[in-house]
Amino acid sequence: MQLQRFIEQQPEFSTLAPPVKPAVRDALMLKGYPQSTHQGAVGQIISIMMQHGMTSQVVPTVKIYASCFPTSVSYLLKSFPGKVHNYLCRHTDAGSVLTWAEQNPGWEDRVIASVLDGSFDELLYQMRIAVGAMTINQPVLTMLRRLKEDAVGINPAALEQAQQILNNAPETLIQSPRQWDEHCNALREFILYFLLADLEKRYGEMADGERTFKVPFYTWQREEVGMSATGVVTFNDDTELARDYDYALCIGWRYDQWEQFFYQAALGAVFLLNPRSARLGTLRTSSLEAGVAVRYAEEMLDKYLPYTGRALVDSPVGTGNMFDRAYRAARKLPDNLLRQVREEFGSFGTITDPVRFADMTSDFLTPDEARLLSSDFRYS
Repeated sequence: MQLQRFIEQQPEFSTLAPPVKPAVRDALMLKGYPQSTHQGAVGQIISIMMQHGMTSQVVPTVKIYASCFPTSVSYLLKSFPGKVHNYLCRHTDAGSVLTWAEQNPGWEDRVIASVLDGSFDELLYQMRIAVGAMTINQPVLTMLRRLKEDAVGINPAALEQAQQILNNAPETLIQSPRQWDEHCNALREFILYFLLADLEKRYGEMADGERTFKVPFYTWQREEVGMSATGVVTFNDDTELARDYDYALCIGWRYDQWEQFFYQAALGAVFLLNPRSARLGTLRTSSLEAGVAVRYAEEMLDKYLPYTGRALVDSPVGTGNMFDRAYRAARKLPDNLLRQVREEFGSFGTITDPVRFADMTSDFLTPDEARLLSSDFRYS
């Protein structure tokens, strides 16, 4: 208990992403690592961060480790050149990385020094430029600009802040959307902000807007318990975010490209209109909510990123699964009618009177489609 308090009191702990905090804490306490050393457990967590683009979390993690075990930091750092080499190879061909390494003797020492002085991310950025692993994502950049231009009724202060985020977007888009730093967090929030603004214009205000954390994030722990899809989450009572927020949007871990993030954020934004969270397999919602979510994500993809293949974003359309069936029925309903349905029942997910719903939608849906959308959604 003393060690846990000490870890959580470190200034760097508050800068860690939601999924990284418990992972680092457990590694330092060897929870779930019965056969490992502290160095090995933390090294494993750092490898996960590097493998999945969360490089901004490396320096604070090492600083927390150094506070707990100052005499063994040098041993932890010995593995960093190898981690950086693997990181660069994931972004370009190995031959380019090997050629660059041969032409830059001493790069290993610079990597270790950058972790200690806090410039690790800056050095990685320079290395990626040097090995040719930087490309501007122009289609997504265009999408971001159009998303802002198409917004209606946004206050001037928010638009000014949005423009500042856009100014940084070319370099931010080079990073993984999983990255947890000022610019990536702002860009994810930018996308969700404008999606929610559009949804509120269509279907009415969010039910719990003030208590909803507006920065979508990733967490690999959901994959470990079989929850790989994007969805609404809440926070444990012992976390700092729980004091101010009840809900947030967690993006499926495998969706690591900005096109994928955009589709998943559009889908998840619909669930945030009336956010709910429950244990795996216990949350009940109508098929209408799932159908509207897929419908909205598909519409946004067609409008802003039409070049993107459905397989890339993991679209369920055409698969014949329950999401596809709900989508094919929900897409028949016009926005003004969907707004009336939400006003009538309080949310898309709580159709408490199937007869009333069937009557409201009879001009657009068959009786079977009305029954499908008003019934509980089956995830399998």
